[in-house]
Amino acid sequence: MTARAVQSKKSSAAKTARPVSKAKPRRAQATDIPSMDEPTLLEMLRDPIMQRLMTSDGITRTQLMALVAAARNRMQSDRHTL
Repeated sequence: MTARAVQSKKSSAAKTARPVSKAKPRRAQATDIPSMDEPTLLEMLRDPIMQRLMTSDGITRTQLMALVAAARNRMQSDRHTL
């Protein structure tokens, strides 16, 4: 196979990749609309790899959920002060 042939072929990832769409302006909503491509936080927490990472870092699910709740509260309070 020549270098020219390799350069002209697209990888399988390039063939199956979806085109990037332009960013849409954010709507002022209390919650974001769930993405069809991204797992929810709870789905990610059920993942065995995520559980092992958290265990190796010494983080419990309760600690993480408390951190998320605190961040959510700060974001909501900041939204109300604007």
